[in-house]
Amino acid sequence: MYLGYRSWTCHVKRGRATFSVYPNPLRERCTIESYRGPIRAFTVFDVAGTIVYHFSTLGNSERLSFETYDWAEGLYVVELRTAEMIARLRVVKD
Repeated sequence: MYLGYRSWTCHVKRGRATFSVYPNPLRERCTIESYRGPIRAFTVFDVAGTIVYHFSTLGNSERLSFETYDWAEGLYVVELRTAEMIARLRVVKD
């Protein structure tokens, strides 16, 4: 799978972000927060389109955290899925 630069967008609906990833740039830990319901799954891709991290859940969490200390520096695309939407956001790892 290849993700071109046009895929790297933060989806905004009615003037409100659908989710956030912080801190950005990433260091040792990443937190993803959904504003459109519980997170069903999220996937992180590197610039080559390789899946770096994937997580699926049937839980009710709207916030998840995971470690990123062992990731290479560079640009990543986070794809978030809820019952209502699929959105993507780019992040940088320092």
